[in-house]
Amino acid sequence: MSSAILLVWHGSRDRRPHLAMSQLTTLVTRELSAIAPGSVTGNTLVLPFSPPINSAALELASMPLEDSIVEFAQKAKAAGLKRVKICPLFLLSGIHVSEDIPDRVAKARSQLKGEIELELIPHLGSLGEMVKLLNAAFARIPAQNRILLAHGSRREYANQKIAEIAVKLNAIPAYWHVLPDLERQISHLVTGEQKTIAIQPYFLFTGGITDAIAQEIQRLQSKFPRTDLRLGQPLGATPELARLIRDWIDLCC
Repeated sequence: MSSAILLVWHGSRDRRPHLAMSQLTTLVTRELSAIAPGSVTGNTLVLPFSPPINSAALELASMPLEDSIVEFAQKAKAAGLKRVKICPLFLLSGIHVSEDIPDRVAKARSQLKGEIELELIPHLGSLGEMVKLLNAAFARIPAQNRILLAHGSRREYANQKIAEIAVKLNAIPAYWHVLPDLERQISHLVTGEQKTIAIQPYFLFTGGITDAIAQEIQRLQSKFPRTDLRLGQPLGATPELARLIRDWIDLCC
């Protein structure tokens, strides 16, 4: 592979997602480079392993994303590489994917003046294999009913994609920031008899939102005492997700 890889994620004030992103970058580096465990420290650009890989945040970072892209691209160029693949680790095709990241990449291209190619690939959530990963997550919390809980977007097309994924998982969708929300969907599933409902958060990492989701589940459990609400975990920095990202990058090569 002749490209450097830049994994772009949202960013957070919470330390936990930063640690998870560092761990995931290391796992993806091992998958892409077939190097021995322990050979990579954090998310630091490592040479001469191929491909060099790093991560950068869209928001809440020490520098704007376009500057992070330029800095990384210059290191890749110095290593003799011709291209940087920019890989959005986003699950929804909302405003960040459709507008914010392309805008930052365009600004970085302007700064680089053609010194090295920047290629922006489709976001992670567009990958069909995501269904298999989510199905495995649901299998760890078996229940009679399933809810796929995503962030939600003001862009209806992004929510429609989540609804399509939910159908493939034999689940119904719910959204944290838009309707239908979790309470509405649980109410839809609950009837007079005992029910079990698996709720799988469609988020990359544990953080403030997933903490709030756990608190909301406690409240809803009290409201629906005859229903057993079973909350799963975010996708996390796992070897399974790293392999999916490897395949995603390979597919876009």
